[in-house]
Amino acid sequence: MSDNGGVRAVDPVDRAHLTGVTRPSPPIHRYPASRELADPVERFWIPVWSLPEPSTQSTLQHPVCLVVISNTYARFYGVTRGRSSVTLEGDGWAVGTMFTPAAGRLLLGRSVSEVTDTFIDLTEVDGLLTTRRSSRRFVHGDG
Repeated sequence: MSDNGGVRAVDPVDRAHLTGVTRPSPPIHRYPASRELADPVERFWIPVWSLPEPSTQSTLQHPVCLVVISNTYARFYGVTRGRSSVTLEGDGWAVGTMFTPAAGRLLLGRSVSEVTDTFIDLTEVDGLLTTRRSSRRFVHGDG
């Protein structure tokens, strides 16, 4: 934790994102988690792109779980061993959440080893369903 009210500083250029002159990256905006979310969430990131032709982006992912919601999907990612790649095409955006170590298990509700090197649709994440049901009961006075 830093001295900025308990919010971690965020490196504006993630050293794990493998880019270069021949493979430039679209802008990626990175934001620290608020103090209230700092225990389970490391940071958020938002890439936005408009590409005339497909571009493959590669990263050496931090050994933590991610939630990524884009204009075409919503997924929970397990830890990826080694380099991961995604091909971006046309116009798009994503909002990503990088969790702290072990926080993925809390959200998934089971061992994250089941999703190592892969992802599942966000609708399959039990922790989100439980949170959504609890919120609904609170809002509607059902519980």
